[in-house]
Amino acid sequence: YLSLVPLRLINWTTLPKCSEVWEDVVNHPLAIKFPPPNQYQLNFLKKALNKWTAQGCEVYDEVYERIAGIVSGQTSKEEWCYKTYFFRDSLSITLQESTQMVSGATTGLCTWNGALTMCEWCLKNRDIFRDCDTVIELGSGVGLLGLFLGKLRVARRLLLTDHSQLVLKQLDQNISLNSEEDEDGYKFDNLCVHKLDWLDEPVLIPWEVLDPENAPEIGGRKQKLIILASDCVFDPELCKSLALVNQCRICHSLTLLNIGFEGATHKSEGSTLGTRSVYLLDRTKFRNYGWILAKRGGGRYHYKQNR
Repeated sequence: YLSLVPLRLINWTTLPKCSEVWEDVVNHPLAIKFPPPNQYQLNFLKKALNKWTAQGCEVYDEVYERIAGIVSGQTSKEEWCYKTYFFRDSLSITLQESTQMVSGATTGLCTWNGALTMCEWCLKNRDIFRDCDTVIELGSGVGLLGLFLGKLRVARRLLLTDHSQLVLKQLDQNISLNSEEDEDGYKFDNLCVHKLDWLDEPVLIPWEVLDPENAPEIGGRKQKLIILASDCVFDPELCKSLALVNQCRICHSLTLLNIGFEGATHKSEGSTLGTRSVYLLDRTKFRNYGWILAKRGGGRYHYKQNR
């Protein structure tokens, strides 16, 4: 409910009683503070109501009142919503993001599945971040992966980058949002947000933003840098520019990871764009840079590490 999982993917045969859903889900503290979009609430409650009615279960009057209130108050489609993503070890990230895949001439204002998959991979492979000085994310979007890594404390510094000012503004807001909600009091002080355009020549990692005194070496030793990117290439023309980010000569130790999906499409203004990052990256010899590629099929994630 809080993650806005499509209703068709919910197992309605195990739906709890109305009292449990109303008190523990619909009125969960996070749902009160960061409510799902009205349309999602409406569809969820109507679906649940039909199930409870068919099973002869007692239904709270509040359910009918909430449905009536949403219907009577609906005017136009909501442009923004809150989504909460839950992970193992009681980790959760709440983001404000666009309800549209393409908004403000960018795809970066909503979370894509690649970021979720990368979070899962990083959680399973935390050893790769051992003694990591800096993590840089390319195409951070609204910040799921960057904030997740911040909560994992994987590096001394994290630099989240994107090229759209709209995206960077929303990214800053989501960092502030999660700083307020973190139970451990973590304020994401080691996160930096910076504009980075892969089409710039040359593409330079902004060390002055990260550590102006000690870059590119820390304490007299070469630093360990990890660059992350997840599902951030739709246009084949950008693959070459993305590869150039890896040619930053200031980097001493570099690991470049990517997760992309093959075959997924979305339409915008009559055109169809395919997420072709998986095979495009192979064709541009990204395997030489140590990219992590993943495909999804049958509801499961398949990982492949090129060495």
